[in-house]
Amino acid sequence: TEAINYADDTNLHACDMNFTNLIRRLEHDSFITIEWFESNYMKLNRDKCHFLFAGHKHEHLWVNVGDSKIWESSSEKILGVRIDRNLKFEEHIKSLLQTAGCKLTTLSRMSNVIKFSKLRLLMKSFVESQFAYCPLVWLSCSRTLNNKINKFHERALRILYR
Repeated sequence: TEAINYADDTNLHACDMNFTNLIRRLEHDSFITIEWFESNYMKLNRDKCHFLFAGHKHEHLWVNVGDSKIWESSSEKILGVRIDRNLKFEEHIKSLLQTAGCKLTTLSRMSNVIKFSKLRLLMKSFVESQFAYCPLVWLSCSRTLNNKINKFHERALRILYR
């Protein structure tokens, strides 16, 4: 098991072909992590503990973290990117398209009263920036979602250039 820390976010991850060994390793390392937190005057927020299992299985799994039982999630958000148990980013991309779509709709309503240069700046700031974070997720995108992304960008260009 390895720990990855980014700011105040700590992620434990492990890889093993045997479910029992995997769960045992995660539980053991979470216990060590909790001890480290306590010895450094920190407290683990168990409400923010999540368990994501990637792989083929037939039952719903859980892991014990301290005195809490954490059930497996179907997807989790890690550093702003939603990933599912199949290591796909479909939910992330759908959410991103929805958020960017709302911003684009707002800009389209204002497009007739704003100068082109200002509209272009707003488009870059509020719409294009949505697609700039973590661009590697597009590599695993389905053809259907890829087409939706392309149609979205076409719509944005039509609004911008009228």
